[in-house]
Amino acid sequence: MLCRLHRNESGVAMVTAMLVSMVVLSLSLISVQLAVHNSEQSSRDRKRLQAVHAAEAGLDAYLALLPRTALGNIQCTPGPATLPVDSGAQYQVTAVYYPTFPGIPGQEMSCPLNPNVAPPGGAVITSRGTAVAVANARSVSRTMQTQVRLNPVLGSFGQAIFSDTVFNVVNNLTVNGNNGNDADLYTNGNFTCSNSSVDYGSILAQGSATLSNSCTVLQDLRVNGSITMLNSARVGHDAISSTGSITMEGPSVIANNARAATTCSGCTGRVIGTITTSSPSAAPPRINFPTVNWVPSAWTDAGYQIRTENNCSSAKNFIETLNGTPTNYVVRISPGCSLSLAGVDITLGGNLAIISDGSISTSNRTVFKTPDGATAKEVFFIVPRNLFTPATPPDSRADNCSSKSPVPNISLANNTDFINVRTFIYTPCTVNLNNNNIGLGGQIFGQTVNINNHFSFSFRPMLIPGAGVILGFNSDIAYLREITND
Repeated sequence: MLCRLHRNESGVAMVTAMLVSMVVLSLSLISVQLAVHNSEQSSRDRKRLQAVHAAEAGLDAYLALLPRTALGNIQCTPGPATLPVDSGAQYQVTAVYYPTFPGIPGQEMSCPLNPNVAPPGGAVITSRGTAVAVANARSVSRTMQTQVRLNPVLGSFGQAIFSDTVFNVVNNLTVNGNNGNDADLYTNGNFTCSNSSVDYGSILAQGSATLSNSCTVLQDLRVNGSITMLNSARVGHDAISSTGSITMEGPSVIANNARAATTCSGCTGRVIGTITTSSPSAAPPRINFPTVNWVPSAWTDAGYQIRTENNCSSAKNFIETLNGTPTNYVVRISPGCSLSLAGVDITLGGNLAIISDGSISTSNRTVFKTPDGATAKEVFFIVPRNLFTPATPPDSRADNCSSKSPVPNISLANNTDFINVRTFIYTPCTVNLNNNNIGLGGQIFGQTVNINNHFSFSFRPMLIPGAGVILGFNSDIAYLREITND
């Protein structure tokens, strides 16, 4: 009996071996499944990362093109592109432009952008990156978005105020920047500031510069000739005299470095940084007086209606009775006469350009404004350079203004105000400004520029139909984020 019992237990080892084998097989299958799952998950993670990188590459590529792409050539939806270092990743970029920054929904600009109208102030750029399908794997997409402030790259119209011969500031000029301290002042002659002025930018002069009585430059003062700083004059960064000397008196200050071709008199204790003497340097880059000619087709292409006037009386009557008419007008006055706007409120429903062969002046609290709640408008005061026949060579320092009657100067005086309006002033002759507040700012170009008293101004780059060209845009990033795929 005992022997039979022991013989019946002889198959237990086989059963145990089979059970162990099944457990090992199950564990092996689980390990294979985990390996496959982890491999697939790793592949998906890698594709998600590829897609994010592709989307970011699309934003970088688009932003890199903006500084060297003219306004009329900008594409809002360029074609899809494949990353050159990764053929399995692609991106598609879409840009929406707005006239202001930040953009306001409902005010999107149409594409292609019109090179003859006001340039965009901001944009929202979206890039969808895709890691394309390989074998049985699925494509993976991720979307990145950035909002940017746009700053135009201008050719010869890149200054806040430009003078071709003499730039005089008598009292209380304030020039604010468009984006930080970028309100540059330029002259092909001498620059003189007599009292209590602040420029939020740099001053460049082909002649000499004299600053006194609290005249302040927030950035650089760079001149070809000599620099004289008296009383409480201040330069916020470097002061450079390319061929002359630097003279400092009183509590004047150069907050960084001073460099002079010859001597730096009185600089010790007034220059915060390094003083370098006997060190000639290259003159500031010379900029020829830019040309604005009368090109009717450019204004009509920009959406303006041209109204031709042969005398200043009828032109004055038309301008003063606009009453918010929502039409962009060019009032073209020829032959030359003296247009004087005095003590009137001019309500603009559209942009207004006054292009005259004669003089333009305002006085006695003349106000250019928009209706309440309206979008900002633009006003142009222009004496065209092709008034001088033949036109003065572009490298000349003086058009023959005295040969014209009346002399085509532009003078804004006695509390001329611009409310919710950008302003562009251009004449090959003299610009006289005092007791004004040019609301949203703009640009000023003249052969001679005289700032006589209490003039407040902000640099706002403007596009002039038929003349100004935007070479591209620099961009300041407000945010960069991932958004959901559409």
